[in-house]
Amino acid sequence: MQPDTSRLDLRLQINALPEDEQTQAWQICNVLYMLDDYTARFQACLDLHSIATREMGKEPRVPQRYYDMFNQWSMIATRDAGMTVYDFKQAIVHVKSYRKHCKTVSRYVKESDLVEQLTIFNKHFPHAKTIRHVFGHPSDVQATPKRNNFTGSAASEDYEIVDCENINMRGNFDGNVTVTVGKEIQSFAFTIHTLGLLKDLATGVWDAFSPLSIFLKEIESNNKPSRPKPSTNGN
Repeated sequence: MQPDTSRLDLRLQINALPEDEQTQAWQICNVLYMLDDYTARFQACLDLHSIATREMGKEPRVPQRYYDMFNQWSMIATRDAGMTVYDFKQAIVHVKSYRKHCKTVSRYVKESDLVEQLTIFNKHFPHAKTIRHVFGHPSDVQATPKRNNFTGSAASEDYEIVDCENINMRGNFDGNVTVTVGKEIQSFAFTIHTLGLLKDLATGVWDAFSPLSIFLKEIESNNKPSRPKPSTNGN
């Protein structure tokens, strides 16, 4: 039987669980759906940033007040992308934690499958928590430059910084969500590739629930009342 990861089906199937497990199962399911919300939000961030940068790049240049507005749009998109990626991870963490408190879910959803998705996430977004903190508490970081500003040179696949001194970064730098914190530069790609990665991770988490979905469908099927056989006596 092919895995069924239908978002709608799983929510409808919860009533097939024992009554004392349904509340916890609903909590798990609600967090699962948040993974899809977060990927949609990241998509919206990309779209907003694209609109803003396109408008700022027009010739002749737009009036300054509009240019400033589009620049703020770009900053809003970058900030929300930085916070959304961390929220996405926390959704997986909570699903993994809640799973242990629901016997049927725990039996059919392997913790190792969820750990695998977290491992992939951490590989690509090792600084998600600190990036989120900088965007969530910018004044705290700005008020402590000696602790957080970066001095020196840095390079990655996407950018190179040479001989800078005491810089503070919080925004989009060469297509990356970028911050300076703890005297380091931390970033991740603000691209369609990152969106695809988040979608793949969400699908991986949903796939872990396929055995549960199949089991619940079987329960539903077995509990359906059988239809009476048609009469053959001619009446």
